[in-house]
Amino acid sequence: MSSGELLAGAAKVDVTPPIGRGSQYGKTTEIDLPLYTKALVLNNGEETVAINTNDLIFIDRETVVEVRKNVEKRTDIPGKNILFCASHTHEGPVTYQGIKPDYLIDRVSEALCEAWHKMVQARIGAAQGKVVGLSINRRNPYGPADPEVGVVKVETVNGKPIAILLNFACHGVVLGHNKYHGISPDYPGHATKGVEDLLGGKTVALFANGPCGNINPYTSIGYTGFTNMGGTVEDAD
Repeated sequence: MSSGELLAGAAKVDVTPPIGRGSQYGKTTEIDLPLYTKALVLNNGEETVAINTNDLIFIDRETVVEVRKNVEKRTDIPGKNILFCASHTHEGPVTYQGIKPDYLIDRVSEALCEAWHKMVQARIGAAQGKVVGLSINRRNPYGPADPEVGVVKVETVNGKPIAILLNFACHGVVLGHNKYHGISPDYPGHATKGVEDLLGGKTVALFANGPCGNINPYTSIGYTGFTNMGGTVEDAD
């Protein structure tokens, strides 16, 4: 492989905990959509890098350290070259109570290694769109809220989609405002599922949240609005 030639692979692994485990609102009673850990691995002929996204409130340092060790043993991905992201869904498990550490470490490692094994010749592109009116500055309703949706598309040299990476800045708390007692990836999961369904179900769509510490969904819009919000992010102009 010559320098500059791109290889890419993507994978996803289910990390949904059983019903009855803890969430921030108590024990869960139902599952809206599964939670996933997803991976995109890229190699340009000189270096291998990876992005790992998770339908979780956060991913802790212990998990990151152990996953990096596992992946370094099984692939040529340097641990320092793995970027970890959490969607910050408020309807997932409390990570340090709701999912056993080894369970999460094993599955995140599995997703990254599977993506590495799946690498093929690829090409990459990026674009951006906007969605206005979905998010609001919660401490200052007239303050700034970033409407941009960033999109990275990775496909084979024949044009077959491998992965889509979405980036949007907003708390994953559409259902959380209603103290939802189920498990859900919130709007990021509905957005990525919409992209995957649109592309035939074999493409991995990943979501990386932007700087959203002070950015909430515009209102507590319930399940219908929640699924619509995911679709709007997915369809950003």
